[in-house]
Amino acid sequence: MAESIKIKLDGSQYRLPTQEDITSAKQFILRRNDYARLLESKVDDYLEDAAQDIVTICYKYNVDPKDFAINSKYNEKMMEEISEVMDELEADIMSFIYDYSLRVTDDKKHRNLLAAWIATLGRGNKNLQDTLDGYLYKTMKDWEAAIAALRSANVAMADAVTKVKSYLHSIYTMPEVTAAFKHADDFNATYIQSHGVMSGGVGLSNNGSTNVTNMAKTTLQMAWMREQGIEFDESGAAGYYQLRGSSYPCDICDDEVGFHEGIEEIYTKPYPHPHCCCYRVPIYNKEKNLYEDVETENGKVKVHKDHGKNEKKENKEIAKYLANKYGYEIDLLPIIEGKKSPDSYNHTLKKNQEYKVNSIATKSSIDNLIREGKKQADSLVIRLDSDISLGDLKDAITDRLRRAVNIKDITLIKNGLDVTYNREQILSKEFKIQPEDFK
Repeated sequence: MAESIKIKLDGSQYRLPTQEDITSAKQFILRRNDYARLLESKVDDYLEDAAQDIVTICYKYNVDPKDFAINSKYNEKMMEEISEVMDELEADIMSFIYDYSLRVTDDKKHRNLLAAWIATLGRGNKNLQDTLDGYLYKTMKDWEAAIAALRSANVAMADAVTKVKSYLHSIYTMPEVTAAFKHADDFNATYIQSHGVMSGGVGLSNNGSTNVTNMAKTTLQMAWMREQGIEFDESGAAGYYQLRGSSYPCDICDDEVGFHEGIEEIYTKPYPHPHCCCYRVPIYNKEKNLYEDVETENGKVKVHKDHGKNEKKENKEIAKYLANKYGYEIDLLPIIEGKKSPDSYNHTLKKNQEYKVNSIATKSSIDNLIREGKKQADSLVIRLDSDISLGDLKDAITDRLRRAVNIKDITLIKNGLDVTYNREQILSKEFKIQPEDFK
């Protein structure tokens, strides 16, 4: 863990994050911000294109600067053309918001759930669509003020297009607009009359285009943080540790630094600053030791605590026998589900990343054992009881082994002795299991 990163956790309960965990959390924020910038640039491009179209339309209709207003009362045909531009702009921006927001995950189920949640992210009691519609209406009325002021100043259409695009996020600092403010009563344009001030716009920019791009970026950032939290939740994280990602002074961000126990707040608590660089590192409970070590002279057996309460002690003895003879470290894992017969105790032996299934073998259990082995193992270890016919055993093994193509070898144990047959031997015509093999 990097020395510069100070994470205070109860080490007896939680696993301290690795440098890889921390780096991954930082990279997630960097990717999120990169996509937010790409989205902002895309939205701005389309806003500029729409501004050009609307200036061109209004100039085409030779609007009167003093009486001019973008509404159907002023000119119904002009308004129809403008409405078509604005409707297309709204559809494109909505599409971009969803597209870039959902790039946080490839999981189809997550994307569907996230899309439904994004739709609710409006301002006040409005949803996302209605909020964007309001911001774009304000943007259109900003362009109305600019066009009225530019027409009043006798600015040619080509220059007017350039002016509106260059002042996209600062319409009310355009010299022609500030000049029009001095004669506001002479104009019909709403935001020349109000000097650009929007009523009820607390916390919003007077420029509608700025509110549009801010909403797009904020929606993306909130969606990415929610998805990250959902992934933490599904991975079994006990919570997350939030760290500052910048030195910019912020009391709110400072208050968020530290361990947040549980994941519930990602569903109920909004991210304090969606645009900030604070990053979250998942924190996991320490894994508890689920194994009991059983030492042998030449190896080790680790018995899982869920190995089976009714397991006969002979199975542990087999594991000890193999560990001692071959120097294996063997993990006795939980008993395979569905094998509850007192005559067939199946479990997995883990040896150097190879998996073996062990059983008290009777004629009736061999078939089931190898069938389970086909799913579970590449080798089988079979403990024989004293009554099984070696001929019956041979027939059962060869019949099933032809279908269990992953099984490489089978080890038989009887009377404390073992013998291993490889696949080639077992499937040969000469294969027999002889009593002297166990002598």
